[in-house]
Amino acid sequence: MTLWQRILRALELGIDVVLGRARAKGDKSEAFTIGVIALGAKLSKADGQVTRDEVRAFRDVFHVPEDQHENVAMLFNLARQDVAGFDGYARNVSKLFDPRSPELERLMACLFHIASADGEVSPPELDFLGYVAEIFGWSSAEFERLALIYRQDLDDDPFVILGVERDASWNDIKKAHRSLVREHHPDQLASLGLPDELMALADKQLARINAAFSRLKELYTVPALVED
Repeated sequence: MTLWQRILRALELGIDVVLGRARAKGDKSEAFTIGVIALGAKLSKADGQVTRDEVRAFRDVFHVPEDQHENVAMLFNLARQDVAGFDGYARNVSKLFDPRSPELERLMACLFHIASADGEVSPPELDFLGYVAEIFGWSSAEFERLALIYRQDLDDDPFVILGVERDASWNDIKKAHRSLVREHHPDQLASLGLPDELMALADKQLARINAAFSRLKELYTVPALVED
């Protein structure tokens, strides 16, 4: 039985019940997947409308098999009926992982990807994301950093993406880049037990990190500063 079939089979119990059962079984992959679906659906409704771009972004995150499109649409539609209750989903997912863990940051990245899909993250969507981030253990200042990194409707700032100060040394930039590459590498994420469907998004974000590093390397024009 596929992951999608297991999820749909339990739908009549309610999403919160399914999340609770997955957590009780220690099935992080299933609970994580349901959590992203449920929170992504709620997020897409947060500003009062669900756009085709947001649905398409959801499918970017989860490469759903053709024979499961109808089943996943049922789950998505169930979750997005209204915004009420999303905090329960977030709390159920948060109990599976340590606060501010790489898994939860990956989930936030998915949600920012969906929110940015129509070209702009609206204030209600940003409020929604901020509340979820708070449940996951991030402070307001830390959430602002996540937003600057993962919002796709903002201009890319290589310093922000790499998390370094504007007066950082080249050595500090290299260290930050190496750390982020390790953290976001698909192999590392796979070892965390995250669903395979998230690997394509991880590839995109790793490419963004490497592009930011390349841009900063161009700014440090003295050869001695840019030696590996």
